[in-house]
Amino acid sequence: MGKREAFCAENLRALAILLFASAAVLMVCSMNSWLYSFNPCTDVNIISTVGRGMFDGLVPYRDLVEQKGPLLFALFGLGEMLVPGTYHGIYVLEALFVAGALFFGWKTIRLYLPGLSPILWTKFNLLGFHFVWMAAVAIDALVKEKKLWPPVKMCLIFLGGMAIATLPWLIYFGANGALGIFIQSYLTDNIFRYALEGGERYSALYNIARWVYALTLQNPLYMALLAVAGVSVLAFPRARMAVREKAMLVAAALMMAALMFSRGYYMAYYSVFLASYLPFALLPLAALRGRIRIRWPRWAMPAAAAAVIAASVGFGYENCGESQWIGVPYDSTPQAQVAEAVENSGVEDPTMLNYHLMDSGFYFASGAEPADRWFTVLNIRQDECLPRMDELVDERAMDFIVTIVGDPEQAPEFEGYDVVLSFSSDFGLEKQAYYTLYQREGAV
Repeated sequence: MGKREAFCAENLRALAILLFASAAVLMVCSMNSWLYSFNPCTDVNIISTVGRGMFDGLVPYRDLVEQKGPLLFALFGLGEMLVPGTYHGIYVLEALFVAGALFFGWKTIRLYLPGLSPILWTKFNLLGFHFVWMAAVAIDALVKEKKLWPPVKMCLIFLGGMAIATLPWLIYFGANGALGIFIQSYLTDNIFRYALEGGERYSALYNIARWVYALTLQNPLYMALLAVAGVSVLAFPRARMAVREKAMLVAAALMMAALMFSRGYYMAYYSVFLASYLPFALLPLAALRGRIRIRWPRWAMPAAAAAVIAASVGFGYENCGESQWIGVPYDSTPQAQVAEAVENSGVEDPTMLNYHLMDSGFYFASGAEPADRWFTVLNIRQDECLPRMDELVDERAMDFIVTIVGDPEQAPEFEGYDVVLSFSSDFGLEKQAYYTLYQREGAV
């Protein structure tokens, strides 16, 4: 076998192992997998509702208000089409993308540790990383070439790639007369409104410090591995990793941290982007390569891979939080109960509103269409959303209303609507909640 064929075979083996690893871990850790009867996660359901609408001819931002990226909506809509009626297709896409991220993480670390087994964990980087990378490559070219055009050309290629990826969306939203609202919802709101809403007003440096501190308390093992990765990058021999490479990695990490942690609003999963640095926690193995000389049998590497994957699945089961809902019958979920009541009502082409709530799957489970572009509460623009929902109730604009409160006495009353279902459940939640389904009087 030639070098090229061996290289391709090695990559395919690594990709196959990593695909199996990602599918196995996500089978336990993702509520989109076949082990779970339903995924009540608000982010998944909000994005999926927009994605379904997108494939049904609705335009994101204009017809359904959200602030995440359009590619995400398209992917979730595609995932639902892969396995209709479930979120299992989204699980398939998750496994593929995580395997791809793992693969490129493995390729990265092999630059410094040739022959390393492809068992590690990483995550896709945010755009801030790539801008720093572009600058680093340009500076590297300037140092080597001592001419201005090579780094300028590299930057133009990078920006050209961004333009090519952006052009289809500009055409799509432009053709639908929604270019302005796309720019406002996805760019302006995310850049400016998140900084002004949903949290206390502190300086960016203070926010970074307090969120990193909170993350350390929440995930000490994760932060410890990131610390090892950071120290390893700085301490790695300059003969193997140039100073400019180290500077680029540090600058990219700081850029991403500044973009995510400097805001007044923070969610624990924001820290996932830093997982792209976890492969560098393996750099200390380089110091052992020349000291430990053991001739491992051929079965040792597959056995080690199987052991690591099994340990990762077990660790995920014990720590991911979602695993407690494995095996819960679908009929017992709040979404299934609401869907059954909507179906039994006999209302044709029903419309629904999640009143003062984030979408947790009632549109998807019941098949009811959102009654308005403000179909869910978001982390921002609540000064627009909540009054609009109240207007819809006053106008009796939808057939059904769903509410979730912490106490039955807090359940609202709506003029012109009858309570057709009420119950309590803790499915997908940290504590018990009280659900109420209202039907408009005379709705058929």
